[in-house]
Amino acid sequence: MSTHQLSAQKIGARASSVERGSRDLESRTNVPFDFRDPDRIPLSQLSYLNFLHEHFVRAVVSSLTVFLRSHVSGNVVRVEQVPFADFVDSLKSPTCVGYLAVQPFDGYSMLEIDPTLAALMLELVLGGSGKSNGTLERELTEVEESMMGSVFRVIIHDLVKTWTKVVPVSATLDTIETKPQRSNRISRNEAVVAIKMEFHVADQVGMVNLVIPSSTLKLIHQRLDQPWAVQKCRSHDTEVAIRMRMSRELLLDADCDLCGARIRLGELQALKVGDVISLGIAADSPVTVTVGGKPRFKAAITPIGSRMAVTIESTEAG
Repeated sequence: MSTHQLSAQKIGARASSVERGSRDLESRTNVPFDFRDPDRIPLSQLSYLNFLHEHFVRAVVSSLTVFLRSHVSGNVVRVEQVPFADFVDSLKSPTCVGYLAVQPFDGYSMLEIDPTLAALMLELVLGGSGKSNGTLERELTEVEESMMGSVFRVIIHDLVKTWTKVVPVSATLDTIETKPQRSNRISRNEAVVAIKMEFHVADQVGMVNLVIPSSTLKLIHQRLDQPWAVQKCRSHDTEVAIRMRMSRELLLDADCDLCGARIRLGELQALKVGDVISLGIAADSPVTVTVGGKPRFKAAITPIGSRMAVTIESTEAG
């Protein structure tokens, strides 16, 4: 039987190697594992979700511009994983929340529209100019809920088209609520990924938040590691050209303003049919043509048969 003998030099070398290995292990930074949060999404996948929803924002901006008949722009602010309790407690109350049933997955995702944007969207859907600075400070009426349902469906349509490039899904609007803190559709203890997006609608700015349970994303984690799953987006010039072409089809209100004299309230109350109000301006004075509530042209009133029209005299409204 052969025997192996180690010299004192070899024994010393091996002892030094073991000692160095022990020091290396001690010098490594230990990362604690939270057993209460087993669904944590890797940072690489959160970055991919950011990339994916940048495509979604570009698509929904075009759709909302046409639907609301107003200029809309937007961008992804950040994507983060948080406990649902922390996220929902940070929202304003009341706000406008739509719960999405996403197939083939169980549970719900959540789409939240800032109450300032929600109030503005309601005004635009009703044909308003979008100039008010109101906010949503109460429960939605049945009619308002129906109108916001139409807005949510426009957003959901583009969301599904974006996600279908990664995994086949379908989504429907389950319900609309204004106080998500009281809802139990998503457990407060559940980890979620919040995609926070900023939208500019007319003159207002507000947030739109998409919340997806981390447990849902874990089911498709392999697809989230494949950046090729999303088709290459169209160039910026192409996007701008498409948006300009769609904007040409928008209908804007054109009005004619004839500014005249001021009248006392008592005189106004005394007016009756047949009375004449002198405006104090010449009959051939130009009028101001407003488009979308903004002064755009100076014009002269021109009769055409039994109708009145205006002839543009200047493109400077001032």
